[in-house]
Amino acid sequence: QFPPQPSGQFPPQPSGQFPPQPSGQFPPQPSVQHQHLSQYHPQPSGQFPPQPSGQFQPHPGQSLYNSGGYPSTHPGQTPIRTTSTPYPPTYQSQAPPQRANTYQPQNDKWYSQYYHQLSPAELSSLRQWFDSVDKDRSGTIVAAELQTVTFNGRPIGMEAAAKLIKVFDIDRNGCIDFSEYATLHQFLNTVRNAFLIADADKSQRLDAKEIHSALRSIGFPYLTPSTIMELINRYDRSRAGLMWEEFLMLAAHVAHCRSIFDWNDKDKDGWITINQDQLIQLTTYLS
Repeated sequence: QFPPQPSGQFPPQPSGQFPPQPSGQFPPQPSVQHQHLSQYHPQPSGQFPPQPSGQFQPHPGQSLYNSGGYPSTHPGQTPIRTTSTPYPPTYQSQAPPQRANTYQPQNDKWYSQYYHQLSPAELSSLRQWFDSVDKDRSGTIVAAELQTVTFNGRPIGMEAAAKLIKVFDIDRNGCIDFSEYATLHQFLNTVRNAFLIADADKSQRLDAKEIHSALRSIGFPYLTPSTIMELINRYDRSRAGLMWEEFLMLAAHVAHCRSIFDWNDKDKDGWITINQDQLIQLTTYLS
């Protein structure tokens, strides 16, 4: 077998640990260091975006969501699962009865802030939509179901759904439970709101300066101009500025990087040290 493994198992790792080490120590080779992030912290719940009720308003005359619920099919695709429950859910002033709350977010994760921005009524409505999609009552959903979430009358699509699930899927099993989905939903709202605010000229595209402003609003103020330009070169297919779908993919990529860093920063000091083998393994998660 190659490479030889002391335990004969590689991966998975219990409790999301990375990477496997014969002695249980990490890191073995302080050869590559990542940027220090200890001075940056997730924004306190409710600081951005300003959402007293967990919602935000689109520009005048612009509909953020379609009004017909989420579609069950996409052009050129076969139906996946159908449901009569519209998306996004309609929030009520009082939360209707729901099944026992057995889910809890992991509060030590950078994205936990998004879950705590949601009100009980919003969580109840999100739970209704989640259960309507979770037909087998497994308590989880996958990218094929998440792709039906709609913004601007269009589903986010399979590529974005798969990328977003990776941001919150700490055990890398390809699915998310309700608390992870609720966190993802509020992250989507935050990204969309940041896009609308940054698009000052209402062109429905963001230039480099607007992208930098939007990323800061989402909670990524530490990205340098050179890093942002590399991201733009990757996701700006038309070279005319990022449209919403492209900006969503860019933001999801940055969030995924943040999650991988966070999961490996065991002592939460803003530093991780990795060797070349670990770096290669990390990059596979970003594909």
